[in-house]
Amino acid sequence: MKRILVLILFIIAVTGTNIQADSYFSSLGLGNPNYFVSAPAVGMGGAGIGFNRPMTINMMNPAAIDLNMLTTISMNYRYEMIENIMQNQSVNTRQGNATGFLFAIPFLDNLSTMFGLKSLVSSQYFIEFQAEEFGIGYERSVDGSGGLSAGNIGLQWQPVDWVSVAGLADFIFGTYSEVWNTAFDEDTYINTTDDISSHVYGARFELGLLFSPHKYLQAGLVYKSNSSLSVDNNIVQGNGVPIQKDDVTINYPQTVGVGLAAPVGNFSVAVDYHAQLWSNYTIKNTDNELLHDYQRIGGGVEYLQTRDHLESYYERISYRIGAYYAELPFTINQDQTIKETFVTFGLGFPFHGNLGRIDLSLELGQRSDDVTDGYRENIIRISGSVTSSERWFRRVF
Repeated sequence: MKRILVLILFIIAVTGTNIQADSYFSSLGLGNPNYFVSAPAVGMGGAGIGFNRPMTINMMNPAAIDLNMLTTISMNYRYEMIENIMQNQSVNTRQGNATGFLFAIPFLDNLSTMFGLKSLVSSQYFIEFQAEEFGIGYERSVDGSGGLSAGNIGLQWQPVDWVSVAGLADFIFGTYSEVWNTAFDEDTYINTTDDISSHVYGARFELGLLFSPHKYLQAGLVYKSNSSLSVDNNIVQGNGVPIQKDDVTINYPQTVGVGLAAPVGNFSVAVDYHAQLWSNYTIKNTDNELLHDYQRIGGGVEYLQTRDHLESYYERISYRIGAYYAELPFTINQDQTIKETFVTFGLGFPFHGNLGRIDLSLELGQRSDDVTDGYRENIIRISGSVTSSERWFRRVF
């Protein structure tokens, strides 16, 4: 029965790509970066790079996974509601989709393999405006969507009890599409619709490290290399004639991150710093002056009374709270940054003894800048994951 559940969750996870609701900011660059460590980490402000809590698949630092010789799979989902506000007017948008999965199999006491799929960047927006040229008025709208995902495979190795290292190979892929509609005020002009699509693909590697110099201290490091992405562009004009544009190459930037965690008694405290060097982003070896480094810092606290599966169920529920601040990689007028501030809450519910867990998290926050006529986005985001484990390889005699 459990393996049937795993199969169903796998199908759900691979059927979606975009995970963000409509956002004007996602029309900039390649879209909004998707930062995700694990559903339990979300409830602690996203902090988890340096935390290898049991029954948690870490999507950011593959070294921070404690399998305890159990084959483990984790499926993750996110639902987001955004109130887009500008000049006392607002539009509400919402969207939900899978954020990915990771499947880990231990071969030896100190060696495991893993493979999975995760979202890197997402873009979902609709922009509409009116303009006039040569005395002719028209209305134009742009409906865009797309994003990047990464399929990965790799190994985790624990040479000694207090050190774990991991490496993954990523295949990055995605599609961006825009539909441009132009409607003229005068009937003497023909309205047009143009479809623009770009298919993106490339590769990179990931490295993760976790070490525990003391029973009350854990630390983690991650590095994700840059990737040279190939882009195949295609335009279908309103007259139905396709135009094949020159293919281009994009330098998708590298990522670095560090995390600390202190599990003390029934409490665990964690803090993370993460940066993606979007200042190194180039198209055809040309810099984009409106991009700068993405930075994020978050932290939180978890309370868990006991992990003993013989104790009361309510004593085994995890309670989490946290907050984070981030600067998106986009700027307005080359100096105004776009900021995110969030508070987070989370709960963890064990099932099947302690071999499975459902984690739910709530994020409340705002995304804004200081110059676009007071435009801001009030965001409510709900994240959930199902993690299940069982021993696949063991002696029966």
